[in-house]
Amino acid sequence: MQLFAEVNPVYSHADLMQPDFQSIIDNHKVLDEKLKAVFASYMALAPAEKTQIQQAYSNNNNIEQICNNTIRPVKFAELPVCIQDPLKALYGSKGALYQMLTAKDNYDEVKNRCGSLKGHFEKFREENPISVCPFCGMENLITEYEEGKNEYDHYLSKNDYPFCSINFNNLTPICDICNKPGYKGQKDIPFQPTTNPQIQDELYYPYSTAYPGHVIDLKINSTTTNLKDVDDWTLSIDCTPTGNVQKKNRWLEIYNIESRYKGKIAGDSYQWKDRIVSKHVLRCKRKGIPFDDFKEDILDDFATPLKWNNGILMKCFYEFIMNDPNCEANLNGTIF
Repeated sequence: MQLFAEVNPVYSHADLMQPDFQSIIDNHKVLDEKLKAVFASYMALAPAEKTQIQQAYSNNNNIEQICNNTIRPVKFAELPVCIQDPLKALYGSKGALYQMLTAKDNYDEVKNRCGSLKGHFEKFREENPISVCPFCGMENLITEYEEGKNEYDHYLSKNDYPFCSINFNNLTPICDICNKPGYKGQKDIPFQPTTNPQIQDELYYPYSTAYPGHVIDLKINSTTTNLKDVDDWTLSIDCTPTGNVQKKNRWLEIYNIESRYKGKIAGDSYQWKDRIVSKHVLRCKRKGIPFDDFKEDILDDFATPLKWNNGILMKCFYEFIMNDPNCEANLNGTIF
C-alpha cells in the first residue's frame, strides 16, 4: 500500500493510487475525502502505531494463513482509536469503496477498466462448473448463462476486518441461504463467537487446493425410517482425514450445517422414500430385476453427490434405507 511509503507528507491521491484509478477518484469526491481522512490519521500516528497498521494490512490480506491459524487477523477495534472511524468510512460495509462500486457512473468506469462482477462470476463458473453451493452442498448456484449472479460473500467480515474488503481471496460466490443472518451472515468466523471469542481456530480456506482426499461422511442413526421428528434421530457428520476435524467443526457451526441437513432430510425423506418404492415396483416387481442389482443401481444414483443439489443428503438417506438388513422385506411388504 503506497500510504505506508510516505512519499509525500501532503495528501495527494496521485501518490497513493495507481494511474488507472486516478480518473475514478477524480469523479468520486466522497472517496477522495475518505482517503484524505485516512491519510491524515495515519500520518499523525506514532511510529509504533504506524507499524501496527502496516502489520494489520499485511495480516488481514493473508486470507489463507488466517484460515490455517498461522496468522492472526486484526480487528477494527484493535487499531489506534483515531484511525478506526476513517478506515470504517473507507472500507466498511457502507464505506466509500462500496459506494464507488454501487454508484452507476463510477461502476461503469471501473467495469470498463477492470471488468464487471458479472464477468468475473461467469469466469468463476466456467472454471467451477458444479452448480451446488460449495459451502453447504444443498442450494443451487446460478450458472454463467443466466442473467444474474450469486452474491459474493466476504469470508472475513468487512465489518470486523479492515483492508481485506476488496481482496478477491476473501470474496466467494455463495448461495443466498448460506449468506443470510442466522447462518453465516456477518459472523466473526476466525474466532469462536459462541464459546470463547478470544480463541482463533482453523477454518477451511475456500480457494485451497490442499484437500484432494478430503471427504465429509454423513450417517443417519435411527431405529425407524420415519424421520419426520428430528428429535428422534441423530446425524453423524465426520470427515477424513481426521486432521481436518477442527475445520469441519467450525464449518458446521458457521453455516448451521447439522440443523439444516436434519431439517432437509426430515422434510424430504418421504419423497425420497417414495422414489425408492416406485422404482422398486417398476424394476423388481414388474421387470423381475434381482434386489441386489436394484440396490446397486439405487446407490449408484448419487455416487458423485456433489454434482447435485442435496446430493450428499440423498446419498446419505439412500445408504440408510438400502443398507438396512430388512430393506427388501420392507419393500415387499407393508412395513416400509
